[in-house]
Amino acid sequence: MNIALPVALALAVAACAAETLQSPTMSAATEAAGSTQALLASAEAARGADPDEAAELYRRAAAAAPDDPEPLLRLATLLTDSKDWAGAAAAYEAAISRGASDDGTRWGLGNALLAQGRAEAALPHLVAAHVSRSGDPRIAAALGEAQDRLGRHDEARATYEAGLKAAPQDLGLRMRLGLSRAAAGDLAAALDILNAVAAHDGATAEHRRSLALVLSLSGDQKRAMEVLQSDMDGPAAMRIVAQQAAIRALPQDARAAAILGHEAESGSAVARMPSAKGFSVHAAAPATEKAARDLAAKLTGNGVRYNVVRGTDAQQRIIYRVLSEPMPSYRAASQLARALQARGIKEAFVRPVPQS
Repeated sequence: MNIALPVALALAVAACAAETLQSPTMSAATEAAGSTQALLASAEAARGADPDEAAELYRRAAAAAPDDPEPLLRLATLLTDSKDWAGAAAAYEAAISRGASDDGTRWGLGNALLAQGRAEAALPHLVAAHVSRSGDPRIAAALGEAQDRLGRHDEARATYEAGLKAAPQDLGLRMRLGLSRAAAGDLAAALDILNAVAAHDGATAEHRRSLALVLSLSGDQKRAMEVLQSDMDGPAAMRIVAQQAAIRALPQDARAAAILGHEAESGSAVARMPSAKGFSVHAAAPATEKAARDLAAKLTGNGVRYNVVRGTDAQQRIIYRVLSEPMPSYRAASQLARALQARGIKEAFVRPVPQS
């Protein structure tokens, strides 16, 4: 008897049985992978037109592939683009828990935490990214900013300088280095750096405003006005110079925070300025005395009174300033200034009231 045929039939039956036993698992895995890829493709297609829909699709893709960090990383970049910093940080952290650990992920998480004002939490992630990619100006800028916010200005200086070795023409890094020096109290070094930045062909209004700030802090309000007037009219430049000059009298922590552009975060650290008898909010400087008095009357209320103070500007012209009555703490005055800004008075700012 020819045994080849029975053997062949037996092998075929065994193969079919094995396939029957394996197919449910293999089919589920294949189906899950296909579902994830389909969701990712749909999310990418929706990203430009409907970011909310794209975010939901990325979340569904992440749920369909619980070990894959890719959907979460794509979600994190989407939320970063829309400046949803808390959502982006959460997505990056979830991706890291799934094994994502590259420098870009660490930088993304650090940047999102920093944007929320969480410099201390951001620091280890930015340090890790910077160790591997010290030549990346974006990472150097974020790490230096975190160090500056924590008052570690010498470390920030070293970070910015390391970034500039790799990208010597990066004006953003140079501007940050200049402001960092100013925050540390080295105004001469800050002026040298920012003068060069502002003179560069690629300089922007932001770079010139940073130079004007340090000029105002140095007491050279006339030149600060000249620098600002290349981008705005005289009255607007005058308001900014007055605001910048007021920073000089703030306590060290608050002054450094204001120079670096995150003054609001420092409010809780400032109890009271020993050399001042309070803090007033400068609401506006209308063109006429009548306009100033009308504004003061309009703003007075809710326990806060506003007065009109006559003075002169840098060109010795008479001006009228609308000021709140002194408040006992910098934090209270900052809250009032933000409330005025919310009402449309965009140039409201805090100024110390010197001891008389």
